[in-house]
Amino acid sequence: MKRSTRRPKGRAGHSGSRFPPKTGKPLDTLLQTALEKHHQGDLGAATQLYSRILEQAPRHADALHLLGVACHQTGDTARGVAFVAEAIAVNDQDAAYHSNHGLMLKALARLDEALAAYDKAIRIKPDFANAHTNRAAVLIALMRTQEALDACDTALALTPDLPDAHNTRGVALKDLGRQEEALAAYDRALAIHPAFAEAHCNRGNILKSLERSAEAETSFERALAINPQFATAHTNLALVLNERGCHDRAARHLDVSIRLRPADADTLSAKSFHHATQGEWEQAEHWAKLSLRHRPDDGPTLKALASCLVAQGRADAGLQVILRSLELRDDREARQLFVQCVKGNRFSSFDEHVHHLLTRALNEGWTRPTDLAAAATTMLKCQPGIQECLSQLASIERKSQSCKTPMDHWQIAVSSFAPLAENPLLLALLRTSLIPDVEFERALTIARRVLLYSADLMTDPADTPVFFLRLTSALAQHCFLNEYLFDDTEDEIRTAWIWRDRLTAALHDDTEITTAVPLIVSAYFPLNSIAGAMHLLEKSWPDAAEEVLTQQLREPAAEQALHENIPKLTRIDDQVSLLVRSQYEENPYPRWSRLGTEGIPRATDRLMKALFPRGPYQQIQKPEGTDILVAGCGTGQNSIETARRFSNARVLAIDLSHASLSYAKRKSDEFGVTSIDYAQADILDLRDLDRSFDVIEAAGVLHHLHDPFQGWKILISMLRPLGLMRVGLYSAIARRNIMHGRELIKEMGYKTNAQDIRRCRREIVRRSTDDRFRQITQILDFYSISMCRDLLFHRQEHQMTLPEIRTFLRAHRLEFLGFEKDPAILTAYRKRYPDDLPATNLEYWSAFEQENPNVFLDMYQFWIQKLE
Repeated sequence: MKRSTRRPKGRAGHSGSRFPPKTGKPLDTLLQTALEKHHQGDLGAATQLYSRILEQAPRHADALHLLGVACHQTGDTARGVAFVAEAIAVNDQDAAYHSNHGLMLKALARLDEALAAYDKAIRIKPDFANAHTNRAAVLIALMRTQEALDACDTALALTPDLPDAHNTRGVALKDLGRQEEALAAYDRALAIHPAFAEAHCNRGNILKSLERSAEAETSFERALAINPQFATAHTNLALVLNERGCHDRAARHLDVSIRLRPADADTLSAKSFHHATQGEWEQAEHWAKLSLRHRPDDGPTLKALASCLVAQGRADAGLQVILRSLELRDDREARQLFVQCVKGNRFSSFDEHVHHLLTRALNEGWTRPTDLAAAATTMLKCQPGIQECLSQLASIERKSQSCKTPMDHWQIAVSSFAPLAENPLLLALLRTSLIPDVEFERALTIARRVLLYSADLMTDPADTPVFFLRLTSALAQHCFLNEYLFDDTEDEIRTAWIWRDRLTAALHDDTEITTAVPLIVSAYFPLNSIAGAMHLLEKSWPDAAEEVLTQQLREPAAEQALHENIPKLTRIDDQVSLLVRSQYEENPYPRWSRLGTEGIPRATDRLMKALFPRGPYQQIQKPEGTDILVAGCGTGQNSIETARRFSNARVLAIDLSHASLSYAKRKSDEFGVTSIDYAQADILDLRDLDRSFDVIEAAGVLHHLHDPFQGWKILISMLRPLGLMRVGLYSAIARRNIMHGRELIKEMGYKTNAQDIRRCRREIVRRSTDDRFRQITQILDFYSISMCRDLLFHRQEHQMTLPEIRTFLRAHRLEFLGFEKDPAILTAYRKRYPDDLPATNLEYWSAFEQENPNVFLDMYQFWIQKLE
């Protein structure tokens, strides 16, 4: 929710206007009386007197000007600007006329005209400090912020103690991101003019943005003590009170603000935010729509409305709103909301605009690519060219089996798979994510085979089609991510080995290697497994090949270099721990490419209040920094996101697997995250460290211990009083179909090697007419060797129930703060159990899960707090 920033508006008044001398002439005397009434705030009487003057002298410039000012001050700015324009027509050499004309034009959002008016005022009177100040306010509105700052400095050079100029300077500095300097500017304005309500309000905004909410509250209250009718201060105070959990007080201030300004878009938007912070999404939607009636193209309110719709399970409607918001301003918050809208979507029709945004989201890293995999896949399947390709897979496969020559295969590649190579969304998906779709996997498997058999045609680099390079490169990167999951025939793998041997020989003999060779080989084998492959880095290659060389040679080499520098903090001698470590040394989990764009780090208290505004959270007040342990960090996704999420975080991330830790460290370096120390350790021996933490994350590790509750107790013992813990545990109810897969593995005698994992997957796909197995094929983890191994073949896994978790929490004085779930699920829960608005009753949640058995299919992910 944006703050209702009190932008500098300038001062309407008589600056520079001649005060009529007391000549005793009737009109001058009347004007003198009108001005006195005006200064006293009796605008009605002043307006009547100015009108009387104009009845007698219709071209009386001062009366026209001052009547215009009075109209503006009573809210009739359109009429006011017309009167001032008439005054200027009579006398265009009065700087005050032009200055106040600019003020009114700005109020009517006629910014370019307003700027021109101030420029005229300054040409007439270069030392007119108020005009320079008001001109700066227009420049701020035009987003010419540095020029605005310069204009304020000019005004202050002329009149150093001009409070309006210091206040406007503060707004410019805030917009430039110079928060502390802005605060100093407001303080200077208030030192000159302690009763300057607007400066108190703007000071509160800065303090709020600096997360000094108690001081912000005081500033807003001071503004209201000076001017109880200051609607913006009421609105902004309400925003602070909402953040601090004082919802009743916030509601009272918003009611006052709405009474004062019932048609003010900012106030109505703040009312929407007030309801949203409490999960009252229908009311939040109502007020957001009211706000948009008055300001239809307001980006922040459009984003707020989209959030409301997503939270109510109306993601399609939310998507249409956020598309409009992105057209107006393409910012990080709008992109994140786009992700929320499409994340769980299964598209049934093609939309070119959404297709384009999905492509951007994957290429630019708006979120984890896997968050968009299902949406992108279903969008692709709606696209005509790809739809046609997928519908003809059986025919394409039969044709490929009857091919006799490389040219025969190439003709199939061109006729059947060209749409794949020319589709930017598919290429982005192949390079960054898994594709959770059996039909698509089959198409890509056939495409890879056809490209392999046609590769003998690609002997001349100059004649190698871009289509071949682009698709083979993307397939190679995808196969590396899924750890060469695709099925292959005996003849196909024999042919792939021939190409591998060619590459090995060429590297050994230092003979010429065409681009096609490493690309085809890397689609079947990781290049870092081939002797001498690092010599490939000594040559110059097309971009398509360079991407593969980076992924399969440069990055693994960087991990290997980091391997020796990762310390070992504890012994690892527990038998189960050794088995689990062995699995993750073979298959670091998960392989991943990108994270979402970095958000704004938050202090712990503010973050938890945002997550659980109605929950029983007790503040820990750690402004100096937060000590965090990430237990079982794997390949670093969670540890990097955690380090970015908390301000002033100091993170220790541990794991059993050296290979996973090396991967995590490389990715941390890639993303420029320096606040994480990685180390090898076993949770079961962590007590030996003699360390404690404010926050501990164990989101996916406890259920792999021999005794999850023993490991949980050890972590709790390392948590400081009022410390927080984020826990992830598998649900016995949600994973019931996974157990059918494991029974199949036991029945068929499958081992944990890659070949048997492929055989197991084929059998599950064959049985997918049975819903129990079909659901397994819809899980993203099914589409990678290491993830499928973790999903179905894990050597150690426990599953929990909510009653078990509830019993453990009570026994160890741990406060349940809430689940991290999609807002739509929380909304559905609150509708089912309206007497549990904090959504913390685990008995209710247990019943809710019984009614909705897939609601925790990923896992239970929740926060708890250690009571003092």
